[in-house]
Amino acid sequence: MTSDKAEGASDAYTILGALVLLLFSWTTLIIPGYYAVLGGIPNGVLTLVLGLILLAVTIIAFIASELVRWTIPKSSVVLIIFGFAALFITLQGLNFDLLAWLSNVGALGSLMLILSGFLKWFG
Repeated sequence: MTSDKAEGASDAYTILGALVLLLFSWTTLIIPGYYAVLGGIPNGVLTLVLGLILLAVTIIAFIASELVRWTIPKSSVVLIIFGFAALFITLQGLNFDLLAWLSNVGALGSLMLILSGFLKWFG
């Protein structure tokens, strides 16, 4: 049984993390990838696809937090898994440099989703 304070904090971290990841995917992955594809750069397709995947992961994580009623049940494990997936997409690979994680806005949004999942799980 979760407490009201942990539930409120988890919802706040989910909303903030989702907003940060939506802006990050739009401004640093989707728009530059689109213009790179138009410019004939083959790497732009990968950037565009990663941006769209990050956008989908963020929307599904927002739905899994049960702030919006839909078919996905409330699940803290889904938030944690999608937070890690978003973390690997934003960092473009596996990197254990904590300074790189804290200096990347997308990684901070992903860590917010992971923290939200842990708050729902243990709160």
